Amino acid sequence: MAWKLFLFVTILAVGPTGGVATGASCWLPGPNITISEGDSQTLRIAVNCSEQINPSDCSFDLSSYPITASQYDDYFTFATTEGGKPALDINIVDNPAVEDNERFAVELMSVTCQGIPDVNVTIPMTTVIIVDDDVVTCSLENAPHAWETYVATLIPVRCDNEVDVDGFMLVSNL
Repeated sequence: MAWKLFLFVTILAVGPTGGVATGASCWLPGPNITISEGDSQTLRIAVNCSEQINPSDCSFDLSSYPITASQYDDYFTFATTEGGKPALDINIVDNPAVEDNERFAVELMSVTCQGIPDVNVTIPMTTVIIVDDDVVTCSLENAPHAWETYVATLIPVRCDNEVDVDGFMLVSNL
């Protein structure tokens, strides 16, 4: 007769500080959120948390920083709350300049809660992409010399909107 040995093992997950992991976590929506520059609505990015977390017992380190967008020229942020959890209201500036799409980040650095030793931040950063909706139409003004003379000359270009000179290219189909 053969005997079978069954070994039952209980494994506790251990958090980074050595305490028992609670499964409590917070996260940001994302990783990317896209909004059109011409949208007049306010974009709200709120922290989400698992049900073990009572937001009133916690402190949240939430901030934003520019990547290619410029705060105050391209967007404004205002701290607020949603359901007791922190959030950022973001107003996108609808400037008339034709630009590349621009980005900035919202980051949840840490969450500290009373009675919960380790809160896991599962999605710590969201990148907001501002899609530029501006267009520009340009035309060449009359050249001061006739084309037949083959004289090098500057030809003024007139545009109906602001143009980022670094991103401006004139293509000839002659």
